[in-house]
Amino acid sequence: MAINTLNDTITLEKIVRIYGAEAVSIQNNAEWLVTEKNVITPGESAIFRIAGLAPNTKAYYEVYYRNQVSKKVWLTLSDKQEIIQIKPESNFKNDFAVQFTMVYNGNIYNSIQKVNIVDASKQLEIKFLTFRNKLQPGEKESWKLQNQ
Repeated sequence: MAINTLNDTITLEKIVRIYGAEAVSIQNNAEWLVTEKNVITPGESAIFRIAGLAPNTKAYYEVYYRNQVSKKVWLTLSDKQEIIQIKPESNFKNDFAVQFTMVYNGNIYNSIQKVNIVDASKQLEIKFLTFRNKLQPGEKESWKLQNQ
C-alpha cells in the first residue's frame, strides 16, 4: 500500500494461480489460454492449456513458421482445460508462433504465442582475454574477446 501527498491510498493486488499436472476447470474468462512452456529445445514440445467458456465451445489454432501456416487444428472444448503439446517440425529453426482463436457470445478471444527454440549447441561462448578493473576518466581501453 502506498500513500501519496494528498493522503490517497493506492493498493495493488495480484492473484497467482498455480496449476498442477492435471487439467482443471477455469475460474474466469482470463484463463481461457495459459502458456505453460514457450521456450523449448529442439525435440521438445511447447505446452499450452486451453479451455472453452461453455460446454462444446469451438476453438482453432494455427502454427505459423516464416509467415506461412504449417498446421491448422479445430478443437471442441469444455470449461476444463485441455493440455496441448505442439512439437515443432524438423525444419523449424529459432522460433515459430501459434495463434489461438475462439468465439463465445459474440466476443472473439484471440492470442498469438511466440515459441522460442533454443539450441544450446549454437550458443556463443565468449572469453575475455583482457580486462582492467581501474580506468581513469578520458583513458582509452581496448578489449580482446575470444569466441571459444
